[in-house]
Amino acid sequence: ASTVYLQSAPLEGSGILALEAMACGTVVVTPDVCGPELFSRDNSGNIIQFANLTAEDLALKCIDLMKNKQKRLELSTRGMIAASKITWKTEIVNVWRFISEIA
Repeated sequence: ASTVYLQSAPLEGSGILALEAMACGTVVVTPDVCGPELFSRDNSGNIIQFANLTAEDLALKCIDLMKNKQKRLELSTRGMIAASKITWKTEIVNVWRFISEIA
């Protein structure tokens, strides 16, 4: 099993890969982009988001997570709880709310 899921793409449409990783208990590190942001809008701290980091900064964040078992367990637990609450119905509401905010 993976310890950390790194989604380094600067753009992400739905965030489904991050959601699947969360459901499996894998800690997610992702850019501050639309897809995964929808699963973390309540600032529950279930994913780690970053903006404007260099490749070296990103590597250091991942290494820190791999070394810090307690932090990984906390993020993993919160991620699994958040993922378990996501249904097609809740996501349709969230996507509609997001579209309304940017329209």
